[in-house]
Amino acid sequence: LPELFENWYFCQEKYYQHYSLATTLEGNPAVARLSEIARDFKVVLPVSYYERVGETTFNTVAVIDADGLFHLASAPQWLERSAPTVLTPHPGEMARLLGRPVSDPVADAQGYARKHGCVVLLKGACTVIAAPDGRLTFNVNGTQGMATAGSGDALTGVILALLAQGMDAYDAARLGAYLHAQAGLRAEKLTSTGSMTAEDLANCVRI
Repeated sequence: LPELFENWYFCQEKYYQHYSLATTLEGNPAVARLSEIARDFKVVLPVSYYERVGETTFNTVAVIDADGLFHLASAPQWLERSAPTVLTPHPGEMARLLGRPVSDPVADAQGYARKHGCVVLLKGACTVIAAPDGRLTFNVNGTQGMATAGSGDALTGVILALLAQGMDAYDAARLGAYLHAQAGLRAEKLTSTGSMTAEDLANCVRI
């Protein structure tokens, strides 16, 4: 949210004010890897189950993407929280989380979800959505034109919108992947595979 930023830094007072009212939280996609943001990110995902700011206690559903995953790779203990967490890595980000290259997308996503108690949506031509309890969903919809800057941010937004409506994290991730893919197909018809942008895709989302 633009109101959470001030001169490229999180303004902590404003950040806490907005966060205490939030029901869902996005893990900093497309934000520069500034040490100030990394420190704030540690506050957003506490090691304890609950976090207290003043008299406000909250335990918020989170979707983590992009630079949020970059920082999470070095501090997986941030996932020790009771609120549902959805990770949306591409194979490169998944490799950083694992500490090795992805060898089997299904096994790697499922194993990480089980180990850390989170939902993992591993993006790709065949997107794998893994739940902590072992459930799996595969999404093979979409188009090559979706491989464009900002497309993953649009996916994060779709999942957050579903979570904000009270949907289960695993269901929100798999429905979000489907709706995101369908939006990509609609956007491609209106533009082209090579010229489609994330804004085109976002404008075609139907929830």
